[in-house]
Amino acid sequence: MPSLRVLDLSYLENLKRLPKSISNLKSIRGLLLNHCTDLQYIPSLAGLKKLRELDLQGSGVRAVPEGLEGLVNLKRLDLCDASRIQTIPTGLLPNISHLQCLRLDNCMQVNVQTGELSSLGQLEMLGVQFSSLSKFNSYVHTHHWQRLSHYRLQTGDQYVGDSLLYCRQVFMKGYNLSEREEQDPIIVLPTNMQVLEIINCHLPTSLSNLSPSLKGNAIRDLERCKIDECMGIEHLWSFTTTTSSVPQNLQTLVLESLPDLTRLFKYKRVGTRDGPPPLPPRSGTFSSLKLLSVTRCHNLKYLFTPCSVQHHFKNLQLIRIFHCSMKYAVADKEEDDRGTENEGNSIIAFPKLKYLELLCVPKLMSMCRGTKTIICPSLQEIRVLSCPMLRRLPLSTIHMNADGQTSEALPTALCKIIGEPEWWNLLEWDTPQAKSIFQPLFSVPQDVYTMMKDDIWLKDLRSYEEVK
Repeated sequence: MPSLRVLDLSYLENLKRLPKSISNLKSIRGLLLNHCTDLQYIPSLAGLKKLRELDLQGSGVRAVPEGLEGLVNLKRLDLCDASRIQTIPTGLLPNISHLQCLRLDNCMQVNVQTGELSSLGQLEMLGVQFSSLSKFNSYVHTHHWQRLSHYRLQTGDQYVGDSLLYCRQVFMKGYNLSEREEQDPIIVLPTNMQVLEIINCHLPTSLSNLSPSLKGNAIRDLERCKIDECMGIEHLWSFTTTTSSVPQNLQTLVLESLPDLTRLFKYKRVGTRDGPPPLPPRSGTFSSLKLLSVTRCHNLKYLFTPCSVQHHFKNLQLIRIFHCSMKYAVADKEEDDRGTENEGNSIIAFPKLKYLELLCVPKLMSMCRGTKTIICPSLQEIRVLSCPMLRRLPLSTIHMNADGQTSEALPTALCKIIGEPEWWNLLEWDTPQAKSIFQPLFSVPQDVYTMMKDDIWLKDLRSYEEVK
């Protein structure tokens, strides 16, 4: 088979060795051996001068095949999840500097040299796991990442998720980042990252104190942020009357298992000590946020204040509250650091909210505390499960036409209300006719397990272009 262009032996779990005759395939462009978990031996590939792609992702190989340094046409080398590989031979990467895609992520034992990575001037896609924060910082300081269209830079424990490179992603897991000693490195983050995941870390009280890169709107491309199983963090970002450290383009925020989190953001008083408390900046700080998911954050008393909804959360399309202890999602009054309160508007609107999921929130009594009215004109679906104290939904049957005349009618966007019949029968309504108007939209969940286990983070990740 001298004219063979691609040899795909992927997922042959019983394949242990490649024959030496593989070197006779002089025309081969692609050698795909991903997830050959028992593969132990690959002969020298020095004779495959036309080879462009070598895929060993998830394979059982224990060493990088010999002969790669002479393959001038090699554009893609994938060793992602090849966890038995101990090392990358010194000098190999500079000799294959024409690589366009290099995958070394989830290779926990490989200690790749920063200088060799930064020598890859034609690289467009990179996945790599750094063995320490200092090595992670060392690479970020090179600014090599600025030339990459896609990357996954990970440090700490193994990444668990989709192996595809979707975007520009940073993954950190298993560090104590709350009390930095003088000799410890200051964490530096690439300013063009689109996704930030922080898992199982001990964090400072504020996310903005984790890294100088998270202050002053330096990270303008950040669109998705997930913080999971982290101690110490009490709020995410801080505001003053004139400044904000929140990434302006953040679209997805997922918070899970944060036992010390008490609020999403904190207002800081600036200027005079007397007079009324300052309002948060009205510049639409979270104006790009579309998806907010909060899970197992039992010290979080509420998500929003009336002012924050009015100025910062107008574009929210999905709100999910799962396994939390809050009584209300929206506080009835504004509150600054000293506990001073200001009344807000009597109407709270989420103009673009389409999906509302309230799952296992046993103390939740209402979406909003007090007498304020919540309007969600774009709401399409409501899911409620194990919220026995919830008595009111953010639903209104009041329709107002262009002349200001009101009438009672079913909201045009709403299609579905899913919940338990016992809960539905105990709901309180603004008018006697309201329940009968919404009754045709109500249904009982068919698959409670799927409803509870749905991973909103991975589902949302599919919005990015899939690139291998």
